[in-house]
Amino acid sequence: MPLRRIAIILSIALGLVSVPYVAMSYYSLSNFATLAYERNGSIAGLVQADGNPKLGAQVQVYTIDTLFFRKSGTTDQQGRYQIDGLAPGRYVVLFQSAGYASEWYDDVASAQTATSVIVNSNQVRSGINAQLERPRAPLAAAESSVGSITSNPKTGEITVSMLSSSRSAIRITRSIICSSGSPSNMTLHLTTTTVTRNYPMLRIGQTNSYEATIPQADVQRGNLSVRTTCSGSTQETPIGQIVLYDPSGVVTNARSGDPVPGARVQLFEIPNGEPKTSAIDNRPDTCHTVDTRPGNDWSSLPAARDPQGSLGIIADSDTGRIDPPLNPQQTTPNGRYGWDVAGGCWYVVVQAPGYQTTVSPIVGVPPEVTDLDLTLEPAPVYLPMIRR
Repeated sequence: MPLRRIAIILSIALGLVSVPYVAMSYYSLSNFATLAYERNGSIAGLVQADGNPKLGAQVQVYTIDTLFFRKSGTTDQQGRYQIDGLAPGRYVVLFQSAGYASEWYDDVASAQTATSVIVNSNQVRSGINAQLERPRAPLAAAESSVGSITSNPKTGEITVSMLSSSRSAIRITRSIICSSGSPSNMTLHLTTTTVTRNYPMLRIGQTNSYEATIPQADVQRGNLSVRTTCSGSTQETPIGQIVLYDPSGVVTNARSGDPVPGARVQLFEIPNGEPKTSAIDNRPDTCHTVDTRPGNDWSSLPAARDPQGSLGIIADSDTGRIDPPLNPQQTTPNGRYGWDVAGGCWYVVVQAPGYQTTVSPIVGVPPEVTDLDLTLEPAPVYLPMIRR
């Protein structure tokens, strides 16, 4: 296509119809690429840690609607950064550095609660700063033979998560020191919606650590706290929670049918998605449920668009919309995974070494979904070509 015709098309697309045709004929495609780039904006700011500028902190920019990664940068010796080439729009910014708790602008733990940053053409949006903090040590240690154990770097509270159908005893250990005198009457409390159970905490040797075990039969969803008496004054300290969830599905090898343990399963949510009310519900932004889907399983529905999250947003652990508050999670030894989720439209992306990535269909909740079973195809093996 002649250069002049390209110039005319680009002038219409970019709204440059007022530019004389003769002048347009001298523009090259690289000129227009430069022009488009110059219309973009920037985000800049200062990152500090321990009260000092932080060198080498990572700054990542995501679109606010889909949490799709756009660009990243690194702070200099003065702790400053600037990320250029951002199309006009709204973004959220993530700050990370080894040894510090990650945070979103402005000093929050989740993308969904982050303050959005508006980027305009040919402008630098400055003042997007962060003060990184050391992660808080867990308020207690926990051990169990099944499930997972995590801690919130902002609060130190622990979460013990396990399948409702596969529970085990949980041992809780906590260091207890009184400002004066020795602690007494140490008890671990598990408070559910119906009852509070108490478990005496015993001292471990000559240390300041005390432990108690919740028997398997007593394990229920609820809050954990430790009550201690120091110098006649009793104090109860929340230390975390137990989360039980029903399995959402099982991941298996597509060839052998064997379960795939340790697969990485990440949960995504469709913004403003709503479950269908019937099989003929054709409203936009709705998704099938176990009651409206065609057939007895999810196999006839297409996969969500792609594994990069351009269709949905990563389900955030800190919003209270998913239990356990762990995303991604790994499949159990029998290939199971699962979350309890709030009402809406959801899908998962599954990855494992030696397998191709699998993306599930979009499923609606409620009612609960316990059969989102997925298969992983082994990755193809390419043999080297030998020339003769």
